[in-house]
Amino acid sequence: MKITRIVYRGATPMVTGKFRDILTHELVDPDAAIVEVYNPEGELMVGNAPMAKDSLGCYHFDVDTSPFTVLGEYTAFITAVRNNRTAIAETKFTLRAKLEE
Repeated sequence: MKITRIVYRGATPMVTGKFRDILTHELVDPDAAIVEVYNPEGELMVGNAPMAKDSLGCYHFDVDTSPFTVLGEYTAFITAVRNNRTAIAETKFTLRAKLEE
């Protein structure tokens, strides 16, 4: 089953990440955590944006969709680096027009 978040243009969806030690599974802070967002046509809309730390191992990035013109499914990639190891995860959201547009 695929669950897609619906977001309306102008909204600010939050991309979140929880980072855990691979051996202990305890929350840890990465050395770097960045986000890239691509539109449905594969164009980079947000590049190498640093994530904000909320608490130990918990980070977020707010995506401003107001300048996005292409509707459809967007993909956000989270890249985390810790101790020279890199992990990449993805999440998706679908951008729709507001009813009055």
